[in-house]
This record gives sequence, C-alpha cells and structure tokens, in this order.
Amino acid sequence: MGLIYGPSGCGKSSLVKAGLLPHLSKDVIAVYVEATSDETESRIVRGLQKRLPELSKEMGLADTLAALRRGQGRHSSKKVVVIIDQFEQWLHANRAESEGELGNALRQWDGGRLQAIVMVRDDFSVAAARL
Repeated sequence: MGLIYGPSGCGKSSLVKAGLLPHLSKDVIAVYVEATSDETESRIVRGLQKRLPELSKEMGLADTLAALRRGQGRHSSKKVVVIIDQFEQWLHANRAESEGELGNALRQWDGGRLQAIVMVRDDFSVAAARL
C-alpha cells in the first residue's frame, strides 16, 4: 500500500488525478474513491463493481478484494489499484481500526495484482502508518 501525505491543499489529489491516473497502463484498472467516515468500504466495492461488472454483488469488500488478488474473473491479467483520497475522514471515525471491515480488507492488497494508494493530510500520517 502506498501512502501520500501532505498538508491540506498542497495538491495530493491533483497530483494523482492529473499526474498519475492519465498515465497508467491500459493493463491497470484504477478505482478512485473519496473516503467518508462510514461509507468508505461501500464506495470501494461500488467503484470496483462499476469497473469490473462481473464481480459478485453478494460479496463484501474483503471477499471482493480476495477474489481480485487470486485473479478471478475475466480481467485476471490486469492489475487493480484502489486510490482512497481524504483517508483521514475514515481514520478519524474509526481510529485506525485494524480489525474492522476495511482493516481486514487491507490485508488482501498484495502489492502485485492488487494495489492501494491512500492519501491523507499530514497530521493523520502516523495513524495511517499504524493501520
């Protein structure tokens, strides 16, 4: 998992939206979501299902990510990167809860087929690193 942190308004989101996303290979499926205190997990699942409609609508976040990590589905040769912006919104509400739904899902990111980038204000960087 990659971590991008910096002061509020320094351009983290702009860097990713304008500098990274347009330059990704066609073999990379990118899902960009903005975190909230209580909908981050469902936003990730919806974003994945929108980009990969063959994913089961019945699976939760951790199971969905596990299936992608194992290469299940018609896009098995592609890499998936999930970008979570404003991650401090989730961190503030969940206190870096490593045993919750998102905490369990984070264990599925293997750095190979399934990658994640989280963006967070610098005053939450320690909490993000702990997670």
